[in-house]
Amino acid sequence: MSQLVLTQIGMIICPIGMFILGWTADARTHWIGPQIGTTILLFGLTLAFNSIQNLSVIFLYADQEADDTV
Repeated sequence: MSQLVLTQIGMIICPIGMFILGWTADARTHWIGPQIGTTILLFGLTLAFNSIQNLSVIFLYADQEADDTV
C-alpha cells in the first residue's frame, strides 16, 4: 500500500528520537539535547498517526465520498 509510506517513515524516525532522548537525558547534559530527541520522536509519531488516521478515513468512508457527476 503506497498510503503507508509516511507511516513507515514515521516509525523509522521514532526510535531515532528515542535514542537521542535516552542518550542525552542526564543532569549533566545541556537541556537542548533531550528537547531535540523529543522533537524528533514527536515528529515521527505525528507523521505515523496522521497517515494512519487519513488512511482509515479514506477506507471507512469510501462509499460516502463526494460525486462530481451530479
